[in-house]
Amino acid sequence: MGVWVRLALEPGRAVAVRIVTYNVRYFAHALKGLTSTRRSMEGIARSIATLEELPEVVCLQEVETQSFRANLAVRRAHPEQTQLEAFMHTLQHVFRESHRESPYEALYYPANEYKLGPKARFYTTGLAILVRNDIPVTGHNSATPFDITHRGVQATRSIKQTRI
Repeated sequence: MGVWVRLALEPGRAVAVRIVTYNVRYFAHALKGLTSTRRSMEGIARSIATLEELPEVVCLQEVETQSFRANLAVRRAHPEQTQLEAFMHTLQHVFRESHRESPYEALYYPANEYKLGPKARFYTTGLAILVRNDIPVTGHNSATPFDITHRGVQATRSIKQTRI
């Protein structure tokens, strides 16, 4: 795997870690992948916040940073806000509705960025890992995830989606 997180668990003692994984599909399930929606973001946040036992780690696939597609339907209060930042804000809101604080901190692992010119991003995706804040993170490689993509055909090498 191309991403890693080192957690400070109890040394010398077996510790159960509950992990939830979710392909959020850039929060676009409601529109069949066309663009992200607030409804999809809220639904995923509620799915996590209403679990009977909250997981220590939540892994999210296909999270965008900033792109035309990600911003088409969702208007953010702060246009520079990433999709993960918007999701974390939504998750905090959902927890507050039930008079609790969100226990998660987020790490983002960028994978792909397809641009139309120097600034017009069409597609930006990656992975996110949410870790409960009562578990110290002692290391991670979110700034430089390992590229594990096999690129056999030279002609399509530059456009093949990166795997991390």
